[in-house]
This record gives sequence, C-alpha cells and structure tokens, in this order.
Amino acid sequence: MRWLTLLLPVALTATLFATGCGKDAPPKATGERVREADKKRDEAVEDTRAEYVREAGVRLKAFDERLKKMGDEIASATGQAKADLEARYAATKGKREAAAEKLRELKEASADRWEKVKDASTNAFDELKKAFD
Repeated sequence: MRWLTLLLPVALTATLFATGCGKDAPPKATGERVREADKKRDEAVEDTRAEYVREAGVRLKAFDERLKKMGDEIASATGQAKADLEARYAATKGKREAAAEKLRELKEASADRWEKVKDASTNAFDELKKAFD
C-alpha cells in the first residue's frame, strides 16, 4: 500500500506532463513577447510620424505660398504700408524657419522622443499660423 502512495503522485505528474506537452508550440518567452510589442509600437509610431511629417510638409508649402504673396504685396506697397509689411514679413519668415527646423527635428527624433518634438513642432506651426492671421 505504501508503494501505491508513492507511485500515485509520480503517475499523476507523468500524466499531467504528457498532456501538457502536446503538439502545440510552447508559449513564447516573456522577453520575446516584449520585443514583439516594442517592435509593433515602434512601427505604429513610425507610421504616425510619417503621416504627421507629410501633413506638416504640406502645411509648410502652403505657408511658403502665403509668404510669397506677402512678398508680392511688399513689392507693390509704398511708404509706411511697405515698412509695416516688411516688418511683418521678417517676423513671419523667422517663424517659418522655426517651424521648418522643428519639422527637421521631428524627422530625426527617436521613437521615444518624437511625441515631445511633435508638440514643439505643433506649437511652432501654430505660431506661424498666427503670424499670418
């Protein structure tokens, strides 16, 4: 009887082990799952960044067109109006350069840092828009 009490746990363990080791692939190691999740996050960030950069590039081109029109207005203006437009043009051009620089930084930012750079870029574009309004 004593051998039965010793044999029963061994048999139960062997049965559980055998059923647990079927043809299914073993679960992935935690490190591998973390790497896969990081890769998916990085891909999503890259997709989002690429779309944001594309849209910001389009906005920058539109601002360039508005800046060119402002330059044309300066050419036809005279006196104080011309001086006022030139001052506004210079300030707006400076904000345009700041927005372009933030866009360059955004293109080069790491996946971990891009949200902060995106916020700064958004602020620079908002300031540029205000300069035209």
